[in-house]
Amino acid sequence: MNEKNIKVKNIVPKCGADVVMPFAFVYMFYVILHGHISPGGGFQGGILAVSLVILLYLGYGYKTTKQALMPEAMRRLEGLALIIYVVL
Repeated sequence: MNEKNIKVKNIVPKCGADVVMPFAFVYMFYVILHGHISPGGGFQGGILAVSLVILLYLGYGYKTTKQALMPEAMRRLEGLALIIYVVL
């Protein structure tokens, strides 16, 4: 299989991810923010957030997903969130 066929096959998941991701992102925040009105909230919003990460991975691959999620910044934010939780 040559390089041109590989690039053509990879464009379909990328375009699909580009179309679906903005709508899924807005819906995720809707579910999280309106959890007090209807069933939903943290757990369902978290599941939608994970589905966005999986969609990003399937569309763009591991390297781009790792760059987008910034694992070092996530570790620091987790520590900060834990400190804030303990203080409160």
